[in-house]
Amino acid sequence: MAALQCEICGGKLIGKPGGVFECDSCGMEYSTEWAKAKIQEIRGTVQVEGTVEVTGTVKVEGGANKESLLKRGYLLLEDSDWKGADECFDQVLNIDPECAEAFAGKLCAGLKCSRLEEIAQRTEEFEKIERNRHYQKVLRFGENALKKRMTGYLEAAKQEKFRQICQETDRAETLPDLRRQIEILERWSGYQDADSRREECLRKLEGLKQVNTRNMEQGRRQAARVSGMVAFSPANRVGYNIAAAKSDGTVLVTGEITDYLSHDHVERWTEVTAVAMSTCSLLGLRGDGTVLTAGLGWEYNPDGLQPLMMDCASKPWTDVVSIACGESHGVGLKADGTVLASLQHIEDADPDLLAYIGRGQTDVDGWKQVIAIAAGAFHTVGLRADGTVVAAGDNQFGQCDVQEWKDIAAVAASQEFDGTVGLRVDGTVVMTGKDKSLKAKVETWVDLVAIAVGRNQIVGLKADGTGIVARSKSRSTQMMDWTDLVAVAAFDPIIGIRKNGTIVADSYIYTRGMEDWRLFQNIDTLEQERAAHQEKRKEARRRLEAERTALQNELANLKGLFSGKRRKEIEARLAAIAKELEE
Repeated sequence: MAALQCEICGGKLIGKPGGVFECDSCGMEYSTEWAKAKIQEIRGTVQVEGTVEVTGTVKVEGGANKESLLKRGYLLLEDSDWKGADECFDQVLNIDPECAEAFAGKLCAGLKCSRLEEIAQRTEEFEKIERNRHYQKVLRFGENALKKRMTGYLEAAKQEKFRQICQETDRAETLPDLRRQIEILERWSGYQDADSRREECLRKLEGLKQVNTRNMEQGRRQAARVSGMVAFSPANRVGYNIAAAKSDGTVLVTGEITDYLSHDHVERWTEVTAVAMSTCSLLGLRGDGTVLTAGLGWEYNPDGLQPLMMDCASKPWTDVVSIACGESHGVGLKADGTVLASLQHIEDADPDLLAYIGRGQTDVDGWKQVIAIAAGAFHTVGLRADGTVVAAGDNQFGQCDVQEWKDIAAVAASQEFDGTVGLRVDGTVVMTGKDKSLKAKVETWVDLVAIAVGRNQIVGLKADGTGIVARSKSRSTQMMDWTDLVAVAAFDPIIGIRKNGTIVADSYIYTRGMEDWRLFQNIDTLEQERAAHQEKRKEARRRLEAERTALQNELANLKGLFSGKRRKEIEARLAAIAKELEE
């Protein structure tokens, strides 16, 4: 005779009052319905020990019952057999389509939870769980005890997630972090103290914005004070060259340009407040609004070697407050907001050469209300007082597509990757041009007060005096370890000017000779330093003029046969004074 056996361990089943069968080995219980189906399945004489109550019609179908399949499914969850467990629960649902325990098991299998209790640990998925169709079926068909248990687990996960959010909110000290937490807390509106925490974040954000605005305004003012004090020349036959204007109005130069500049007496320039370099020209902006120019080197053209210089040497610029240079052109911003521009001056140049260097970058007539300028290789950019931007010149890669820009505080242009960069009033960056990888990097920056563009790299100066750089060939942006910066400049090397006027550079190869440079004593007293140096020059000029007057009077009164020697001395000294006054 066949006997009913436990499907879990194979033990003998003992009939219990009420029609329940219990395994004498593992204690697994089976229902009357299961027994009916099992007896029909065995199709023979079944030996059962104990009292058994079986009523109703017995049909020869079936197999494992719902309870055994549920137990098997949960055992498979403990073994991390997610697929097997899910299949077991599907079999339960074939028997009982409204079995809440089976839907709970399928939920666990999908989440890869070994036990229902682990749902409480899924802090990052509680919203997903809440929308899960299996979870919804548990709430629909489950007994109160199961529903309470499941909602309790989910609430525990939700509380833990909110606790983590509160910790992140307490740590938020920067504008981006506060903005992110405000957005997160908005989604939690109505839950515990989410609304009050959001209001506190808004208050902190507003306060930090005010502080940040003051810091950025101060940073921009400092950057404006030293704007143009350092300049690079692009690569050409004379190499990489760097010039800097000191607070005393003199100009420092390094690189291979020193010999080329000596004949132009650059070392004797005075009252220079800013410098700019093209491939072969150096411009110096003087405090009186005039512009000095010198040739950096020589370039070949069809007629032989000729010096390349800006037209502002033969057509003097006046009332200029800012200068910039591209590869072959110079730009000057006048005090009235109009702009001057000039190509390299080449005598009897070949038409093809002129066509190459002249691409419309000097078409700036009609520009008005401009407050800042920048020059790319073959294009010119102007920042208007209303925060909009205008550009002229080569637009092959969209470097002049700036018509839609607004709220811009500063502009920079590339001499290498054909691009234009704008710094917004809020410290973020916008870019247009050829290098899309650079664009993607710099448009994530925040809290900037100045920008500089070099060869395939962009440098940003942050409000806290640190720097950040993005390079075309680098996967991400990099923070620079310099501090106390008030300005940055870039080409191949990157240069920073510190608050104390000293220079830092990231490449000794290109910046030899700059180790001892100090452009000013303190950024906060730069204007006073310039004024003091200017007063010293004025005093020296007054002394020279007084000496000249005295010598002229003496010369007029010289008499006698033995005055020739003194006359020659006076005339030589008067010539020297005239030369000094001219400079």
